[in-house]
Amino acid sequence: ERSIRFASSNGGRFSCRRVSLSRVYTPPTLDQFCFSSSSVAVMPGSEPSEIKWPAKRVRDTYFDFFKGKGHKFWPSSPVVPHNDPTLLFANAGMNKYKPIFLGTADPNTELSKLTRAYTYHHTFFEMLGNWSFRDYFKKEAIEWAWELLTKVYELPVDRIYAGLLPDHESRDIWLQFLPPARVLPFGCKDNFWEMGDTGPCGPCTEIHYDRVGNRDAASLVNNDDLTCLEIWNLVFIQFNREIYGSLKPLPAKLVDTGMGFERLTSVLQNKMSNYDTDVFMPIFDDIQKATGARPYSGKIGLEDVDRVDMAYRVVADHIRTLSFAIADGSRPGNEGREYVLRRILRRAVRYGKEILKAEEGFFNGLVSSVIRVMGDVFTELKEHEKKITEIIKEEEASFCKTLAKGIEKFRKAGQSDAFILWATYGFPIDLTQLMAEEQGLLVDVDGFNKAMKEARDISKNAQNKLVAPLSWMLMLSSTLHKMGVSATNDSFKYIWFQVDYERRKLIAPNHTCTHMLNFALKEVLGDHIDQKGSIVLPEKLRYDFSHGKPVDPEDLRKIESIVNTQIKDELEVYSKESVLSEAKRIKGLRAVFGEVYPDPVRVVAIGRRVEDLLADPENDEWSSLSSEFCGEEGIAKGIRRIIAVTTKSAFDALNTASLLEKDVDDTSKAVGNALEKKVNALKRRVDEVDIPAAKRADIKAKIAQLQLDVGFDAAAVRGAVSKVMQKKGMSVMVFSTDESTNKAVQLDVTEWLTIALSPIKGKCGKGKSGLASGQGTDASQVSSALDLAASFASMNLN
Repeated sequence: ERSIRFASSNGGRFSCRRVSLSRVYTPPTLDQFCFSSSSVAVMPGSEPSEIKWPAKRVRDTYFDFFKGKGHKFWPSSPVVPHNDPTLLFANAGMNKYKPIFLGTADPNTELSKLTRAYTYHHTFFEMLGNWSFRDYFKKEAIEWAWELLTKVYELPVDRIYAGLLPDHESRDIWLQFLPPARVLPFGCKDNFWEMGDTGPCGPCTEIHYDRVGNRDAASLVNNDDLTCLEIWNLVFIQFNREIYGSLKPLPAKLVDTGMGFERLTSVLQNKMSNYDTDVFMPIFDDIQKATGARPYSGKIGLEDVDRVDMAYRVVADHIRTLSFAIADGSRPGNEGREYVLRRILRRAVRYGKEILKAEEGFFNGLVSSVIRVMGDVFTELKEHEKKITEIIKEEEASFCKTLAKGIEKFRKAGQSDAFILWATYGFPIDLTQLMAEEQGLLVDVDGFNKAMKEARDISKNAQNKLVAPLSWMLMLSSTLHKMGVSATNDSFKYIWFQVDYERRKLIAPNHTCTHMLNFALKEVLGDHIDQKGSIVLPEKLRYDFSHGKPVDPEDLRKIESIVNTQIKDELEVYSKESVLSEAKRIKGLRAVFGEVYPDPVRVVAIGRRVEDLLADPENDEWSSLSSEFCGEEGIAKGIRRIIAVTTKSAFDALNTASLLEKDVDDTSKAVGNALEKKVNALKRRVDEVDIPAAKRADIKAKIAQLQLDVGFDAAAVRGAVSKVMQKKGMSVMVFSTDESTNKAVQLDVTEWLTIALSPIKGKCGKGKSGLASGQGTDASQVSSALDLAASFASMNLN
């Protein structure tokens, strides 16, 4: 939710880190996972009993309190900021309210009418927050915080401390509740909140709680002491930080608060660690059942000798983080936020397998545990449970294939091999560093970074070239706007004459086809489909989308059918500008990740007027020109690509497929060596020609059938045996019958062959180079010969 200070274990010492928390993810460093300093400790004077403040009651009480103060519940924004390419993950709970802060909210939207709101956020940590937009300010915010903490949650008043800037207005209010010795002055580092180098900001009050009590803990506030921790931050947003650093008063004063849910719960449950509360313990129980490891005991640092407790915390934290990120539309991958998620997943899997001795597949099985604990509040987890589980299962299986080899390679490697571990076995550099530290080794990070840069330069990822200057471009755009420079008039791109009309009339319908394709993909494969890129040309289009596995040929056939059926309907294409927030409500209308859309935005609809779509957002239809899908392939982990051809190229593809299929049918009449040669030629052709992907699968199936029977051609059978022996390194026996003579041919080493030939009344010739051949006169007994051969082989192997 905001910059909250928390302590983390770092080699037995505790250091203070500031991280931006929201129902959001902040990429972790390796030491940000331990909070307790004793074994499942409770605070002095407490004893085990039924929990008075279970996590659900803590959260619901917060909701009820601010609802009673006239606040409106407002859903939290997703972990993944789809419309802000400058952020890996949302870094503040107030992001969704930025249009209100800056006075740019559309007056026709519900957002613009908010005056008081409350919400909750989560990933790494869950935050509870309340906001005021041009309504109450410091007095009410501080009074209500005091009322909730001391009157409702009934925290002891003598354990509460307030840290703030020399903000006389806030100080005077706090002195109504606390003695001067517990209203502590600090500098801007601790008590002036800013979301970045520019943007809304202001002074804040941090509320700290002394876990121990009966002492003067003033010196422990903001001093990295686990027994005196911050639980709530009240931010009073009064200014906007300008580009050159100056502070400009905002047109309206705003309140933005954030309370650490897990911290508050630990205090109310008399626990010394977030991890010892009922927020985490049910997940720990499921980890123990899944892995068979010893129960969690809450040890950290040097006390955690076997590192099992550390592994519990890593696995539980990471499965929560991944579940939320995937539910909100992201997934592990190779770039940006997706690479962060991949590193997190691999770190958790490594801890599970190496330390908890878990079997492959344990990690994705914990998704259900997260949903059982948090799904009632965060309903998107339940909605996307299947998708979350499948994506994590796929990533887990992929990493497990190389994990053992990578660990073995690491044990034999020097520090110069860190890049090989990453490139070949998928080991992130921080994982390699951690393993190195455990062995008392150092990693040449500079060398790794140099190798990484060289690899990325070679890949020449065009998308990355665009992302780097994007934040600068947005800043420049904002500056020009403030200088009175009007936005570019782009209306001319929608006029058909400043262009090549003949070329454009081919490209335009293909562009429409991408929208129809997007709709069809979602209909067949599911709502998780996100467009990742596209190219539209006169004769074809290319469409990249998120999907964890190759698309089944039958699904491709359905997608083709949806597109072409609506093409035949010859629906009209409409366009109209709309308020961005209203357009986003249209079902099936998708935004491309990384794209910043203007407000208002141009909406294109096929088959219905845009006005109809806005009036009934759930009823949408798309259409495009005729197309045939000529291929689907994986271009990156979790990203698939469809290439479609249109107009004449589509008909050419269908004609090519028809001719190739006829050749396959004709080939079925050949026998022996002739059949083998024709089959090999067909196998090459089917992979080289441009034909519909579904039809390609059909033809490949037909070709596979042709490879099953080579008749009584002994040379062909011998060749088959030789290839299997060379490739597989094992002894094999092959039988092939000739229906016209009722004879059978069988090959392999002499002793094996002699035994197996008896049912078909056959004799064995002399063997050579591990091969032998023989013939029999009763092909009807081939099955008996196979059974005998298998029994003989099994007996000798055993």
